[in-house]
Amino acid sequence: MRLLVHRSLLASVCLWGLSATQVWAGPEVIGLYRSPNTAVTFLEAVQHLAGGVVVFIGEQHNDQKTHQFELATLQALADRGDRPVILSMEMFETDVQPVLDDYLADRIDETAFLAQSRPWPNYKTDYRPLVEFAKAHAIPVIAANAPRPMASKVAKEGLEGLQSLAWEVGRQVAVPNNLDRGAPWTRFSVIMGGHQGSALDSTWRMYEAQSLKDATMARSIGLALATLAPQGRVLHIQGRFHSDFHAGVPAFLKRLMPDQSLRVMTVVPVSGSAEAHMHGKAELADIVVFVLAAPDKAD
Repeated sequence: MRLLVHRSLLASVCLWGLSATQVWAGPEVIGLYRSPNTAVTFLEAVQHLAGGVVVFIGEQHNDQKTHQFELATLQALADRGDRPVILSMEMFETDVQPVLDDYLADRIDETAFLAQSRPWPNYKTDYRPLVEFAKAHAIPVIAANAPRPMASKVAKEGLEGLQSLAWEVGRQVAVPNNLDRGAPWTRFSVIMGGHQGSALDSTWRMYEAQSLKDATMARSIGLALATLAPQGRVLHIQGRFHSDFHAGVPAFLKRLMPDQSLRVMTVVPVSGSAEAHMHGKAELADIVVFVLAAPDKAD
């Protein structure tokens, strides 16, 4: 059965092409830049990304072209063969790692995997291709994110709310220390509406919850490198806000691994080529990709 699945997957990979250049022909991309403002090819972008022990891709979760680009990047990094590749994902939480491992090792089938792993609603269309490619090529997949109940508890009670958790539950997350009200907090508060007074306190708790996720994903990546492939490379997939401006997960990971090189790529859906430029985006990421956003659906 698994051999048949692998043949099917390999056939689908062939549709993407047998080389990174052909893979790149899949997603519809209208701009690809290396910061601060250098247009590059896909192969040049991959070469630059490969300079990092950890590569981050920041996405807009509901954009299908972004997910196609992620799959192409995973394949291209795996095809290089210079380092073992590990796939790390925001979309799975630390407590379901055993379930994910069982599925990758064929100890359970996909129905059982999906029933126990709390996949995102768009898993089948957007994230399944990544997991199946990893499974077909024996690439470890890391369930990196903090469990949702813990993040929700922090959003309501602040980080102090975690003190009531039992040790065996609390160890599923990494608690961020010394959070300040610097640039990442300012960007977060603006996105959340720039509230004042008691509403600002609520926004701070949500920022603590966001930081809990970031710190946990950073620890998950660090542990994966240390235990699974010390000479490997991690490709970590998450929402853009978790890595834009090298903040969020990259910043927490840099505290854990100050000597390791990191690369950040962000994918920006835009309505047309006129918006595919680097003006005001030079600090956003090492590589910035512009894809054509899907048109809004009519009501």
